[in-house]
Amino acid sequence: MAYTVRVQAILAPMSDGSDAPWVTPEEIREALRLATDVFRLAEVEFLFDPASDVVTMPSDLLSRDCILAPDADFSGPKDVPPACDIKPFPEYNSNDNERKRVAELYPGKLVVFFAFGRAPRWNEATQHWEDVPGGIAGSFSNHLFPFVRCGPSPPGLVLSHEIGHYLHLVHTFGPGVSHLDDIRGEKGVRSLIREFIQNSGLPRNRGLEAFDGDLSICVAYPTIHCITDTPPDPGPDVFKNEGLNPCAADQGTLRFDVQWPDGEVVSFAFQPDRENIMNYWDKTCRGLPARITPDQAAGVQDALVNQNRARLTAMKVLYSAVWEAGDRGTTRAIGWAFPDFVPRFDAEIAAGHYLVHMQAYDLGGGQIRWDAVWEAGPINPPRGTTRALGWTMRDFTARFNAEIAAGHRLVHMQAYDLGGGRIRWDGVWEPGDHDTSFVLGWTLKDFSKRFARETAAGRHLVHLQAYNLGGGEIRYDGVWEAGDKGDSGVMGWAFNDFVWRLEQEGGSGRRLVHQQAYDVGDGRIRYDGIWENNVGGGPQTRILSESMKRFADRFDKEIGAGRQVAHMQAVVGR
Repeated sequence: MAYTVRVQAILAPMSDGSDAPWVTPEEIREALRLATDVFRLAEVEFLFDPASDVVTMPSDLLSRDCILAPDADFSGPKDVPPACDIKPFPEYNSNDNERKRVAELYPGKLVVFFAFGRAPRWNEATQHWEDVPGGIAGSFSNHLFPFVRCGPSPPGLVLSHEIGHYLHLVHTFGPGVSHLDDIRGEKGVRSLIREFIQNSGLPRNRGLEAFDGDLSICVAYPTIHCITDTPPDPGPDVFKNEGLNPCAADQGTLRFDVQWPDGEVVSFAFQPDRENIMNYWDKTCRGLPARITPDQAAGVQDALVNQNRARLTAMKVLYSAVWEAGDRGTTRAIGWAFPDFVPRFDAEIAAGHYLVHMQAYDLGGGQIRWDAVWEAGPINPPRGTTRALGWTMRDFTARFNAEIAAGHRLVHMQAYDLGGGRIRWDGVWEPGDHDTSFVLGWTLKDFSKRFARETAAGRHLVHLQAYNLGGGEIRYDGVWEAGDKGDSGVMGWAFNDFVWRLEQEGGSGRRLVHQQAYDVGDGRIRYDGIWENNVGGGPQTRILSESMKRFADRFDKEIGAGRQVAHMQAVVGR
């Protein structure tokens, strides 16, 4: 896929816990799989991790669709609704302002709220106002709001429809209508066509354009594409009331005539695209996949590249981590420059701490930053940590061999690009002869064979890294030590596939010992992972490709809960 869009789900019950949405993370994932199929023509894939992309936020503002005034009166007549801060599009009411504020806490993500959305609605049967779920709209979104709001239940294709609005698509149909002729004070298709031609001045044979909702939308909203390849659509009610079955594949055409006051008769035929995601037809009863058209695909891509949704696909620094049980006196540095990081590293070692994670990465334009995590260790005697930062391949290879010859073992290694394919290496060693072997700069084909050979020899991986030499030319480094730990691994997997593998391995009681995300070109992120037998270990928790602020908050929360980091990484990608 050319565009990947990460999704954040927020379940929003009332502040007291009532009106709790019952949609599950797995049901959200399934709805996003459907959305990826729907938007395939636009080359959009929706990414979602059920373990880290769902949060619950009890809040009356997030749960309701409008806040009732203290004196709201539900006993008034139909034309006097209870006082509620409903505002016309595109204004925000207090509920949508709060959704906007929360959505902006997740930069680079499409935020979907699941909530009851209570608001007043008139009940025709009881002739009384009621405070009901979905009182204003069951689900909604638009091209301006930075979020989608769905109901509390599994969304199915409704989520795809609302994502369409979020990505600058509008309804394909025209004004609401139920019959060809006027009935009970409601204008029918024929009246609406005559009225449309009179007001627009168009030729009479273009009367069906009254029911082509997205044909000229760009006139009123210039950031939205005018869609020329979706046919006019009156909606399913007209078909049903004219004796046609909306679910019958062979009953998709409705023919009729319109007579003008001067006696002229013009024949028309509705042939709506009943599978288009932006209409209200049932898209499950004919056995055909929901879809978008080429024009709609172009509109979606424009929203993701040139309009306000470009932030979803922009390059950004993304953080991932895995934690395990155990309080080890963890300290951290995130995003430090080289002149600050070197003395911090030395100070941590002098304080008796030892390194458990380190990474360098480019913010852009050669601005290298370092992350590191240390844990408490003995001050006397010290761990004997040695380091090399920013060395060339030739010098680093010699240094690595010298450290092995001195009986040291590797505890950290990383290659990174200073720009223009200039690769540099960092390395950290500690005393201990673990029969180390290593390779630097191998292709995936050669490295996969070496990995299998080392594993078959009863050895286990202690370091793996992929990096881009430029133009998508990926190379691998690897380090092994003696000891069979039941290694299994994947390399170069896409986000959704990798999440599935994480769930499979974790569900089998295995432990992640290595994970890496890397850019294979144009911000397209791929993942490597290595698992081992989890001997006596507890479950792991994770966060994948999150923004820096939310990652730092989650990191501190995990450490505060007495857990330790088992993996951490920042990557620049989309």
